[in-house]
Amino acid sequence: MSTIIVEPHFIVATRDTGYGSLAAALAELIDNSIQADAREISIHIRENGAPTELSVAILDDGSGMDSLTLRSALQFGGTPRFNDRSGPGRFGMGLPNSSVSHARRIDVYSWRHRDGVLHSYLDIDHIVAGNLREVPTPVRSELPPWILPLAADTGTLVVWSKCDRLQARTVTALTRELQIPLARMFRYPLMRGALITVNGAPLHATDPLFLAGARKGGAEFGRPLTYQIRISTCMNSTSLVRIRFSELPIAKWHDLPASEKRRLGIVKGAGVSIIRANREIAYGWYFMGGKRKENYDDWWRCEIAFEPDLDEYFGVTHSKQGVNPISELERILSPDVEAVAHLLNSRARAEYARVRAQVQGPATKAAVEKERQLPPLKARTRLRGRIKYRLTVERLADDESFYSFRLRDGSLVVTINEDHPFFARIYRHLKASPRERFAVECLLLALARVEASASGRTQRSCYREGRRNLSNVLAAFLGG
Repeated sequence: MSTIIVEPHFIVATRDTGYGSLAAALAELIDNSIQADAREISIHIRENGAPTELSVAILDDGSGMDSLTLRSALQFGGTPRFNDRSGPGRFGMGLPNSSVSHARRIDVYSWRHRDGVLHSYLDIDHIVAGNLREVPTPVRSELPPWILPLAADTGTLVVWSKCDRLQARTVTALTRELQIPLARMFRYPLMRGALITVNGAPLHATDPLFLAGARKGGAEFGRPLTYQIRISTCMNSTSLVRIRFSELPIAKWHDLPASEKRRLGIVKGAGVSIIRANREIAYGWYFMGGKRKENYDDWWRCEIAFEPDLDEYFGVTHSKQGVNPISELERILSPDVEAVAHLLNSRARAEYARVRAQVQGPATKAAVEKERQLPPLKARTRLRGRIKYRLTVERLADDESFYSFRLRDGSLVVTINEDHPFFARIYRHLKASPRERFAVECLLLALARVEASASGRTQRSCYREGRRNLSNVLAAFLGG
């Protein structure tokens, strides 16, 4: 008899499904945990005897599974929720598919009370040898001793061992590999109170739009664009696509060191974040029509969110990695997205021109030329050689002073506070009088340099307090 599936060949071929990273594979298990109402999810990377023999485990405090559900969870397509679009999963492929992509042995423990732990497993070597033809019936078991202090009253533990497809081979490297992508993928659950840890370190929501979470600093551009798309599987119903845009603060961040811009994800970070069921499944240059990516596009972001009802439109596969939108969806979304992209690109160009005009004025050039005549700043500034001077204008939400300054990457950056009366009553009107503007800017640069030269915490504190007092008196005199 010819079976539809030759199990040993199928399981080996399935290992090459193509999960792009360990984070993408583990995201499938985190989806399962969230769908099981877990609030705490912990990922553990451990050495098994030798430093290069690693195991990966994920523990949650979700509702747990009974025997039938656990056995189904280890089947390819065995979910009782097959094609259910109410949550992140649809096909019941996530747990076994993602697991075998990285490990040759998968053990699953699940419990609805601590004295009723059930266990089953998959072992690729046993399947290939013909010794394992079906998912073993779950049996009562004890949790691994190392996880006992961490396990909640209900939950599930998935352990990957014989991990032969991990790109990094040390605990430290794998931990680092997971933190950034998972903090992005699951930023919405994290912002809503979920706790996800990697080897004990909690993840902090990372928003590529810089509107929330650990990298807040951007500003939302315009109102969200919304589209009601007819559901292909139910033509009498529609589902919402929501598109948001944000701009990054060029005046505030343009002079960050290149290494810091890379760390924050600004440099080469242009693109669209695709959110499905509150989880990022793709990031790239989507729905841009004929617009090509440019350096100025690093300074704005886009997010497109949809629900699983529209999977066919976005071309979502069972591994939930990336999208391949159909032409009909492109026709609906691309014209608007491309138009806003061109507008944001133009705004970034104009803002950069404005910033360059400010930082390269006569006063800053004079300050650089005269710097050699001044005593060097103290060692604490970490500035070597001749100091560069920069002058910017922006709102200082956390500082009431009429100016502020910072030392960064060989530069003394002085910022005039747009919210202080000094800007509205004095500085704004100096554009028509270059000589007076030059004198006032020299005064500001000199004040900042003197404060930057302070030695010791006490003197720095006195200078800072003096600047605040001066700013308050100036505001009162100017009628602010």
